[in-house]
Amino acid sequence: AVVSTQSTGILKPVLPTITQTTSLPDFVGSRSTVMFTNLDVSHTFLADPSWRETLDYRQHKEALKNFTPINDSYERALALSTNLNCTTTKDEDCYQELLLVVEDHRKKFKLMKKTNMKKLT
Repeated sequence: AVVSTQSTGILKPVLPTITQTTSLPDFVGSRSTVMFTNLDVSHTFLADPSWRETLDYRQHKEALKNFTPINDSYERALALSTNLNCTTTKDEDCYQELLLVVEDHRKKFKLMKKTNMKKLT
């Protein structure tokens, strides 16, 4: 299951409670293959009982080591803000004013889907 946070509209998964009887299928859902699809990676190796030893798994695991995970909206906002601050302005007053403009814009224009954004043009 997935829930949307009220303030940002960002979808976050509802994770199961881990107990003594929790097993791998408890973590599998309808969106479990999205990562494979987005990365254009086959997930057929998972059907093999010894999937950890398959060449496909080892290659995918090695490739994923090069990814830097940013799994929290706060981290993304902080990274964007830091990047923006370094490239846009060195003046703190200008930067604070820019942040206020962005905050006001977000209040006026809630997070929208791409299809809704196309309607604005």
